[in-house]
Amino acid sequence: MVAHRSVSAYRRALAPGGRYRCVGGSVPTLLRVLTLGTLTGLATGRRLAVLAAREGPAHFQPVAQSCVQGDLKIHIDRTFTLDEVPEALARVGEGHALGKVVVSVT
Repeated sequence: MVAHRSVSAYRRALAPGGRYRCVGGSVPTLLRVLTLGTLTGLATGRRLAVLAAREGPAHFQPVAQSCVQGDLKIHIDRTFTLDEVPEALARVGEGHALGKVVVSVT
């Protein structure tokens, strides 16, 4: 997530009834999503929240199962090969990634 994007930009990007879950980011960004995102979500019907899971396989399994069942969708911006890691890091560092960036090692 890019820290300079506002909560209102996330809300505008959602369809009515849409949901946005922030996974990771800076503390100020997470706090904005938790506070402003909750308030604007209540007013607009577009729900913004932080997705948190405890560390370890036992705690992550329900999140993985939600992904498999299609209940939780992860937007992948782009997939890079292992040789393209510098380009992937640059894309994330410059704030151009609009979702998760994946590095494939196969």
